[in-house]
Amino acid sequence: MKYGDKTDEFEAFLASLNLAVRDVVPPPLLDVPPVSAQIVGLPRSGTTLVYQLLARTGEVGYPSNVMAFFHEVPWVGARLQRQLSTSHPTTSFESIGGRTREPLDPHEFGYFWRRVCGHDANSLSSSREPFDATRLKHELDLVASVFQRPVVYKNFLAMAHAPAMRAVGGLQFSVVIRDSLDVAASLLQLRRSLGVPASVPFAVQPRAVAADFRSGAEIVAWQVAELEADLAASGLTDANATDVIVARYAELCRNPREVIGSILEMMGAATAGVAQLPVAITPAAPAQMLSREERAELDRALTAVRERRDAKKERR
Repeated sequence: MKYGDKTDEFEAFLASLNLAVRDVVPPPLLDVPPVSAQIVGLPRSGTTLVYQLLARTGEVGYPSNVMAFFHEVPWVGARLQRQLSTSHPTTSFESIGGRTREPLDPHEFGYFWRRVCGHDANSLSSSREPFDATRLKHELDLVASVFQRPVVYKNFLAMAHAPAMRAVGGLQFSVVIRDSLDVAASLLQLRRSLGVPASVPFAVQPRAVAADFRSGAEIVAWQVAELEADLAASGLTDANATDVIVARYAELCRNPREVIGSILEMMGAATAGVAQLPVAITPAAPAQMLSREERAELDRALTAVRERRDAKKERR
């Protein structure tokens, strides 16, 4: 697998398709108690794995590669997807940087999230009109009405808008946590496999402004440390929260059925589909795949970013 290019011609086709469909296909009636859950976490933390496991159960709706073409009219894409789906989708469990290959595999739905959250780029810093949580919830409710079941999404931008989303109600969150060094090492390895230059940001960007970086290790360490701070500031890791389940990567791999079952229960979804999941998953250990020198460099860079951030807070 590799990232495919998106040409201007294809982008224009998507825009025309969504505009044409919006004019002729009315939204569905809201006839089910709508519930949706947002999977949140750092890139390479295990969010895609949680997403794929939930989709595999057949107990929830989710945006697929088919539905993703209709990001302006998601209820239309959901209708097509439901027509194509079986009770237990045969998701491939293959992805690269969160992108999957089969038509019914889960899709991150990035165009949709950037549109409704007011972001021009894959960054936690918004760049357009203020976020409208009521409008977002209405669109999610329409999708739930099509699927006739709770719907799960993978949404990194929820870190930037969690308080507003939670104030509307009906939205729940599953936060995935993984060891920082493994997250950083996995990001570094993905960058290398895709040939991303050392000085170029890649994947979800934190709110903090990027500095000058001399290596891929430095930029990854900055990204991980700052995104961890953004996640903590969102309130989604609060131990007392009743609308959040924290899923730790190591435990997810040890007992995927129990972890995924807990998320389904939180959503009010049926849990029989967990029987479709593996009993255990072999965890990836990206930090161990680096040389000792590379691990040490990443560790030093993570510590340096955190120390600089803490020093700035003290000066304020």
